[in-house]
Amino acid sequence: MPTFQVFIDEAGDPGVKPKVIDGPHLTDWFVVSAVVVSYQKRLDVVDWVRDMNEAVRNLNSDALHYRNLSEPNRARVCRMLGRKPCRIFAVASHKDSMRRHYNPNLGRANDKIFYNWCLRLLLERVTEWCYLWLLLCCGIEITEQLSGELCKNRNGHILALVIGAFADGRIAKRPAIRLGNKLQTTDDQWLTNLVARATGFSRAAFSGPLADEFNHLAGKSVKLVDIQAHIEAVKPSGKSAISRTRYGYDSDDDDDDWGFALDWNQDED
Repeated sequence: MPTFQVFIDEAGDPGVKPKVIDGPHLTDWFVVSAVVVSYQKRLDVVDWVRDMNEAVRNLNSDALHYRNLSEPNRARVCRMLGRKPCRIFAVASHKDSMRRHYNPNLGRANDKIFYNWCLRLLLERVTEWCYLWLLLCCGIEITEQLSGELCKNRNGHILALVIGAFADGRIAKRPAIRLGNKLQTTDDQWLTNLVARATGFSRAAFSGPLADEFNHLAGKSVKLVDIQAHIEAVKPSGKSAISRTRYGYDSDDDDDDWGFALDWNQDED
């Protein structure tokens, strides 16, 4: 069964108190992001960072901080990351809209509640994507009813995955995804739009400041969703699909668990 490793980090501070002119500087934006990789590739991430540091001649640090890079090096790092087998999610909040927010059930927002709320939004998007990816990679049928429910989701990653699955023949009926007459290149559906054009799911024209770049990528039929490649990458031999451990943190190789697993599977008289 495919498993995932999720790396999470944030930028900015989660403080949402009203600004004080003479008070400490607070960022206007708070961003929390996740990088999702196959569990088998989790250790490769260290090498990815090392390669990026070498590419930008940052040889004196194991860390890579985007804010410290020049514009050309930022673009170089992004291109390198874009070639890696990973999926990236980000939740960005403009905190000025939250500073005086009051919830009748929770009261006024504080930094802890705000941080946890952003983290929840991020994890919802990650788990939605992992769930669908898991269904597809395990060959579980995506029924017409499930496909219809997935199409109601406005998560661009989910919709892009649905379109990619249909293009690969993994979903029988064409998904009911409405894209419109113009495909935006800078809104929250940019990934869905690019996958739709690259796979032939839509023939609508791109619009927006990145239209030329998106036309170039779509014209080359860039495969942004490669389900079969992932299936091949997560086929380690001798792996059980379901853990038989009782608690989730002990090893599958622990012989003490065999009796529990056998007892649990026996029918009662």
